[in-house]
Amino acid sequence: MSESLISINALIPVPKQEKILSFLGLMASVREVSVQSDEENKNAGEFLTKIAGMINALEADRKELVAPLKEKTTAIDRRYKEVRDELENGKKVLGAAMAKYHDEQERKRLEAQRKLELEAAEARRKAEAEAEKLKAKAESAREAGKEAVAERAEVKAQIAERTASAIVAPIVANTAKVEGVSFRNKYVVEVENRAEALKALATDPTLSRFLEIDVKGLERWVASLGGEGVPLPAGLRIGVERITAVRGKK
Repeated sequence: MSESLISINALIPVPKQEKILSFLGLMASVREVSVQSDEENKNAGEFLTKIAGMINALEADRKELVAPLKEKTTAIDRRYKEVRDELENGKKVLGAAMAKYHDEQERKRLEAQRKLELEAAEARRKAEAEAEKLKAKAESAREAGKEAVAERAEVKAQIAERTASAIVAPIVANTAKVEGVSFRNKYVVEVENRAEALKALATDPTLSRFLEIDVKGLERWVASLGGEGVPLPAGLRIGVERITAVRGKK
């Protein structure tokens, strides 16, 4: 016998356990049943009402046993929920304040980063312009037969080009970052016009999977109007399932 079954049996009084075993014993004979005569039909009906009574008795015993346990667990859940709600509220308040500060610092960081990027771009432009100026000087000196001057100008032009390529803006960090805390966006969908939204969802092949049909609600509505013959929109039809209603014997 498993440990879980032993612990469950410890919670169920012996008389009720015996009742459970007797019910299960009776059900062992009910697997496949075929009714061929009025007498068999009468016997089946009597057994059926007996089973319904057994179900009622079983449910009464279950409620009797779990009621005190539910009262305890409900009280525990309620107390822990009260505390958790307070903690969650504190988390929400602090998180909102930190998120606001983080976003402001991020705005300042991006602004500073853009400024540095512009300054770096301007410095690169000047260095590249200096390189082009030195190249032109080298070419003019070479045409004039001043090879030494041309070579010096070419070396300076190469240095200016390397300087230009090395100019990059430093990365500005967000100083509001705290270890263990991060922020992300949560996107919330709000219904502005229910009728338009339902129509759009129903006609969109991608989004139609998010449109759920309340079948149970429709079934209750159909039953309230008499069942068969109630007009339904295209794509829906009324089926009939036979339900056996039984009054259990006590």
